[in-house]
Amino acid sequence: MFGEIEEDPNRTAVRALGVKAMLVWVADALVLLCPAMSTAQPSGPGAELYIAKGCLSCHGASARGGVGPPLANTKLTVDPFVG
Repeated sequence: MFGEIEEDPNRTAVRALGVKAMLVWVADALVLLCPAMSTAQPSGPGAELYIAKGCLSCHGASARGGVGPPLANTKLTVDPFVG
């Protein structure tokens, strides 16, 4: 009574093309909405110190953690880091 319904290969291809087009559109939108992140520059002496001391490699570009613990939004002062 309930036989298998064969899917039309053309319809599957059109659906796949639609999904790909949507993904390209989303990627383009993200590029337009997020300014060039790769060209971001340090915003002050603290950022320069963060890069110079090598903190970036463990704590991440936004100091939210990585291999090392997060530093962003903590009450730490600069004193422990400059010594």
